[in-house]
Amino acid sequence: MLHEIKLLFSQQEFNLAESKCLEYIKPALLDESLHMEECRVYDFLMQSALKNKNLDNIKTYIDFVTHRLTVINHETHRRECCELLKILAEVHRSISEKITAINYAKTAYEYACRLNDSQLIMDCAQKSAYIYNQISDYKNALLFYNIALDAGENSEDTEATAKIIGSMGGVYLMLSDYSTALEYFANASNKLQNTQDVLSQSYYLGNIGVVYIRLRDYTKAEFYYNNALQVAEAHDLQPEIARHYGNLGNVCAFQNQFEKAIEYYRRSLEISIQCDYHTGTRRMYGNLGSVYLSIGNYAESFMFFQKALYLAETQNSVYGTAMQYGNLAKLFCEKAWEQYSISTGLEYAKKSEEIFRELGTKDELMKVYELLSNIFAELKDWELHSQYQKLYYELQKEVYTEETKQKLQNTTLVLMEKQQQILTQKNAALEKLLKEKDEFLSIASHDLKNPLHSIQLISQYLMNYPNEVLAEREQMYADILKSSRKMFAIISEYLNAHRGESSDDIAKMKHYILNTLLSNVVQNFKITAQEKNISIVVDKAPDSLYVYCDENKFIQIMDNIISNAIKFSPFHSEIHVVCSFNEQTIKIEVRDHGPGLTDKDKEKLFTKYATLSARPTNNENSTGLGLYIAKQLVEKMGGIIYCHSSYGNGCSFFIELSGYIA
Repeated sequence: MLHEIKLLFSQQEFNLAESKCLEYIKPALLDESLHMEECRVYDFLMQSALKNKNLDNIKTYIDFVTHRLTVINHETHRRECCELLKILAEVHRSISEKITAINYAKTAYEYACRLNDSQLIMDCAQKSAYIYNQISDYKNALLFYNIALDAGENSEDTEATAKIIGSMGGVYLMLSDYSTALEYFANASNKLQNTQDVLSQSYYLGNIGVVYIRLRDYTKAEFYYNNALQVAEAHDLQPEIARHYGNLGNVCAFQNQFEKAIEYYRRSLEISIQCDYHTGTRRMYGNLGSVYLSIGNYAESFMFFQKALYLAETQNSVYGTAMQYGNLAKLFCEKAWEQYSISTGLEYAKKSEEIFRELGTKDELMKVYELLSNIFAELKDWELHSQYQKLYYELQKEVYTEETKQKLQNTTLVLMEKQQQILTQKNAALEKLLKEKDEFLSIASHDLKNPLHSIQLISQYLMNYPNEVLAEREQMYADILKSSRKMFAIISEYLNAHRGESSDDIAKMKHYILNTLLSNVVQNFKITAQEKNISIVVDKAPDSLYVYCDENKFIQIMDNIISNAIKFSPFHSEIHVVCSFNEQTIKIEVRDHGPGLTDKDKEKLFTKYATLSARPTNNENSTGLGLYIAKQLVEKMGGIIYCHSSYGNGCSFFIELSGYIA
């Protein structure tokens, strides 16, 4: 059942996933025992309900989980209780009930400590820190991130520790400790460089840009924002794309390029709304309000600030609320606005000051001090004007100390060195591509020239002698078709090799009936095999045997293996396709009676453009790419491919993939 639920969830069939989850858990609601599979089902149930955005269902499922916690024996099922508490923490966070969420997260952390499980301690501490960060309690956020980092100190999970380090960088950024923030972001980014976690790579590159924009280094900020955007767009990470467009808008706004800034902000806002990125929506409303304030469009500015404030309060974002109080303070202090009110501006500024002082966000507090200094100057209260001016300059010195500047310079040098390494790697990759292009052009000039020349000669002959007898004309048509197929095969194999190498996307991994897939593949080779009087014998597997794969990629793999077997098999022979199953692994063997492989052949069997000692038995074309392509695709689906052969006795190619018997 759990496997079926996972499958439905991966296919985004959330209503069906919810239905299956409910079917699973209802008999267990009164049971005093609990096991991890049931916890996983609750997790899928909550995720499906959140995806469906049905608040009534979410509340009902929260009641289910809460009830389970009251029924079971906590001492016997401490680990399972911890999982349920983590689920409750996450769902309450998702529906913006963050105080409740933090209570559940902390309780889960206490259970993890009692279990003395470092992995669980790391997970629970990280979740607590994340929620504390969202409610702007930076002191506790750092406390729990440090606990999580200590627990994961000996962990081999590079991605998890990198995320903790990066999250700590985010907290230091909020506290205006820019040198430490930059150091943490750079560390996280470096750790993630060779992982598949592109979302975090994009996120931390963007955060490095945020540090530089706070330091008014717009050139470096734009460089990192564009790098981050490039990663996000390459992998269609919509919230990240929205975030980076917004950040590029900030670069323009700070340089008084207001029209360009508005264009970036509106693009970011549109994407944020489409993908339900609520934080991004709130920020863009605030940013649009600020840029309209700068160009004197006060009505638009007021509207956007009000929208941003409403979302900040709805999302329980203390920091966001303080930001909008400060924005509204600046707006009400604009004399050109018809609603100008210095007293209202002062009221909003004091509210903003109170929050930022409590949060300890020095950069934002510094801006509020400057604003308050100006307000009191306008009110001719020179004592308070002087007091806030002094606070502003003291905080400025604290944020931008010589020590901080030196640390920033050192970290920047390290980052520049790392960027140089990345450029060097990219240049090496480009050189490799150029070499492969030359290899292909060499193949093309050799292998494509002959069939193309043949087509030209035959076509010219047919045009010059239109009344040639029918039998000869039919043979010529067949030769044209054969030559064109040969050219098509060469080009297709080259393109497939590069597509298989560059794409990480196996988009349709599902369970398929193995017999159905193999029947389709073998049918495709019926005519090709008949030309050499070769029989393809398939030992039929049970109809209940399912293979986990991407259908198109599986067919492409089998096409390459079987076409290879036909090429090297003698006339009037047999090719056997045999399937077996053992411990969730399906093994497919393709066995031919060709010349087999030498020891030297085996060494380069799955390499690109491999030239083997054996030759096709009917002068078929061979680019040396088919087996290379097959290996790339098998491994991307989590499988393995290998060959057994002794010279003179044929070959057996084996493919192993995950599967099950229903």
